[in-house]
Amino acid sequence: MSRPSSRPGSTPSSRRASISPCKVTAASMKNRFMLYFHPLSFYSQKVVLALYEKEIPFKRHYVNLLAGQQNEPWFLEINPKGKIPALKDGDKVIVESDNIIDYLESTVQSVVTLVPDESFEVGQEVSRIRKLLNCVKVEIISYGIIMHEELSITGCKLPFYVQKTMKENYGARLGTMLKLAEKNPSFRDTYLSKSQQTAQRFEQIMDIEQVMQELEDLEDILDEMETLIMSSSEGSSDYDQELWLFGSRFTAADISLIVLLNRLVMLGIDSRYFSEDRRPYLLKYHKQQLERASVGRLLKEIETIRKTMYWQSILKSSSFSRWATIGLGIGLGYLIYRHIN
Repeated sequence: MSRPSSRPGSTPSSRRASISPCKVTAASMKNRFMLYFHPLSFYSQKVVLALYEKEIPFKRHYVNLLAGQQNEPWFLEINPKGKIPALKDGDKVIVESDNIIDYLESTVQSVVTLVPDESFEVGQEVSRIRKLLNCVKVEIISYGIIMHEELSITGCKLPFYVQKTMKENYGARLGTMLKLAEKNPSFRDTYLSKSQQTAQRFEQIMDIEQVMQELEDLEDILDEMETLIMSSSEGSSDYDQELWLFGSRFTAADISLIVLLNRLVMLGIDSRYFSEDRRPYLLKYHKQQLERASVGRLLKEIETIRKTMYWQSILKSSSFSRWATIGLGIGLGYLIYRHIN
């Protein structure tokens, strides 16, 4: 597995929108940003956490991944790659989670700095760790655990209905892309490209040996995280102080690590990577991040969606009357609205 060099390099990938040189305050951001995302999406979680950290208000547009909304023409008009998250700022569209976080950092004035200037050593190190954590093949690990349940230690925390639908949808995705290409000729090339990517990724996911190799490769990356956290702790004289990857400073690198750790918990494989006996500093870090306000908000939103999906699975498999189904749907929608607002 290739890794980023410890030397600072150029920022990868181009952006669909250029970064504005003029910053505005978070307080003036109301109704400016629209985020297309889903709370269970790994990369969406990174952006939501950054928005919460910087206290930037934003409008939500849930993209239902189980229903394949990310592949519908209306969303491809927003992001031709058909991936979430995507952030709209007026007529601009910014895609890819790290690009969105960098855009927010450069555009919105805030007391919180998540992406330090790379002209300083800490900025170079934050960039290096973000690139290193991006080497983790999250999709292969996530779907690999769902497809090969025996690899999970304590069991995947997603509702059974969601796991079942994910399995069925992934297996049928190739055929779905070909049908969409025929139905929507203006996006034909996009769908055909996605069908090729899907076929390749499905082969990787169904190969249990490759999934196991990705889980093994993760060990080395988390070893480096353990070393960083240990160094951060040893450099502090205050035992009770919150310590992150780079001392008391919380950065975008911490966001990347936190979302990864919480994904390992969801997949039921966290005990393989951190415990009292194995990477204890990472375990302490994990417990600490659960107490952070922004993380708490994100986890509550994730839990709300999980409960909603659970009840949706009950409705699909039960003999509730049509009116009972409608009533429960309205009730769940109201609960989500109350929770978010």
